[in-house]
Amino acid sequence: MMPPRRLDVALGDARYDIVIGNGWLASPQGETDPFLDHLVDGKQVYVLYDAIFDDPDLLVWQQRLVARLTDARATAVHGIATSAGEHSKSWEQLQHLCDAMLRNGIKRDAMVVLFGGGVVGDIGGLAASLVMRGVPFVQCPTTLLAMIDSSVGGKLAINSQAGKNLVGLFQQPRQVIIDADLLATLPAREIAAGFAEMVKYGALGDAAFFAWLEEHATEILALDDAPLTTAIAHCCAMKARIVAEDEKEHGARALLNLGHTFGHAIETIAARTGCDVLHGEAVACGMVMAAKVSVALGRLSSPETAQLEHLLARAGLPITLVGCLGVLPDLDGFVGHMMGDKKASQSGLTLVLLSALGDARLAPGFREHADDPYLSLTSLLASLWPTL
Repeated sequence: MMPPRRLDVALGDARYDIVIGNGWLASPQGETDPFLDHLVDGKQVYVLYDAIFDDPDLLVWQQRLVARLTDARATAVHGIATSAGEHSKSWEQLQHLCDAMLRNGIKRDAMVVLFGGGVVGDIGGLAASLVMRGVPFVQCPTTLLAMIDSSVGGKLAINSQAGKNLVGLFQQPRQVIIDADLLATLPAREIAAGFAEMVKYGALGDAAFFAWLEEHATEILALDDAPLTTAIAHCCAMKARIVAEDEKEHGARALLNLGHTFGHAIETIAARTGCDVLHGEAVACGMVMAAKVSVALGRLSSPETAQLEHLLARAGLPITLVGCLGVLPDLDGFVGHMMGDKKASQSGLTLVLLSALGDARLAPGFREHADDPYLSLTSLLASLWPTL
């Protein structure tokens, strides 16, 4: 077991640590840093967890967490299950979590622990932020994607009929605690989906990290401890810096959406057609779409796009719309979903495009239809559609 790494998310009164290590959950109290103890000592704890940890083969992880919380002198531990998958980020599931906490007598001085992937972190954090007008929470992510992205930064949301993540708020956790050993519970497809978000960090702002991922992709996907925790820490450090600079996404934080505006449209179509698409898979395809649009606008070279495609494909990720959805969707419908993105404004939609691998820029002013063909999403994508 390697000593944990600590990263600081510098947000004034809302600052907190990200603790990254392996083995802390399985170790008796006293054998690892007591980073959780001061947060739960003498408090009721409500664990909102992914229902997959009720599976007999995975139940041990839930039991280990409860044991650690008990060792840390929690006065009571209440477990409330929620199912994973984007369909769970709903009004109904949000009400279920809030009602379950209230039935169990939650008070404002309790602590909520979010134990699961990005879906549990999103909806569980939102529930904690709403019940009793706000109860503090800790993120304990169990998927690679949640560890390096959604658990850090305080974005909490559910989906609506109009699109993904359109109902939510910003609320920072008290701590993010990452045990990389939990990744052994995931299928290879989920690891690959998380790897897509790793690639995003390199592509948007760190060419050296992108090159390092090209060198170490096989080891990371095989969950080799040293490169895996190094990559997790690097991504978390990048996000912590960006969040500290722009907590509410008025500027630089929007760069973290590389591939996401396209990806959210893919996810919306997948949800409506019953297609099984993971968030990271949609982001992988979305990044390639953003790269190809960047080439069409003269911002990026074709060889760099091919380099991005190759790294994603090595992880078995889809890099085309057909690869994601099985069919090429209707162009007008796809653009309509993009324009419904929460980042759209009266002045149009801002895309995150690439000037180079490691250099993403915000490109504002795109519309569904515009006189300028370079700002008309429909015209721009129509010329690329068969290749996307």
